[in-house]
Amino acid sequence: MEVKNIVTIDFDIIMAPSIEIYNAFVNEEMGINDFAEYRNALLGFCNANLAIYTSLSFYVFRMFEQLDKTQIHFVYDHDQVYDYIKPEETYNIFNIDHHHDCGYPSSNPELYCGNWVLKIKENKQLNDYIWITDEFSGDIPENMGEKIMLNDFDLYSMPKPDIFVICLSQAWVPSQFFPLFDLWVDFYNVYFNEGEPLSLELNSRKK
Repeated sequence: MEVKNIVTIDFDIIMAPSIEIYNAFVNEEMGINDFAEYRNALLGFCNANLAIYTSLSFYVFRMFEQLDKTQIHFVYDHDQVYDYIKPEETYNIFNIDHHHDCGYPSSNPELYCGNWVLKIKENKQLNDYIWITDEFSGDIPENMGEKIMLNDFDLYSMPKPDIFVICLSQAWVPSQFFPLFDLWVDFYNVYFNEGEPLSLELNSRKK
């Protein structure tokens, strides 16, 4: 099978270290409405890590220069990466994320945002997995891949992605930082002449 490179950014990476306060509180029995309710209650007064945001912004804009617009996708939930997986391909995945997304104890057996990497491996389509994360994240499960600290990693050392997915993960980011994500979408729209700001699939953000 042909090997393709996926680079994906989960926007929750900008919430290090404050995200771990929230991460320790929530549990797998919570529904999406519970996440939305407690997100701002727990993180609403926390600061984003703007150094991480700035570094990623430069990388994102560089990818706009190097990729065709059809290779770039903005999504709400990280399991939507699966929408771009083809059965005849295998993948090297570079995931910039606070969470490893390789499944968790008692995790949902169905595809969801916390196990999409594991599902790709179970389908024998994971060639290599590099998790690029912050110092406040947990350990990567055994035999899933390699964990690298974002602070020690050169983003431009990654191969040019065949598929570039940028995920809001709105359940893990307080709403006051959504405009920072929207800025990336707006730059995409301006760069590729896509019309009005936020004219992509994020134009009617789910509540």
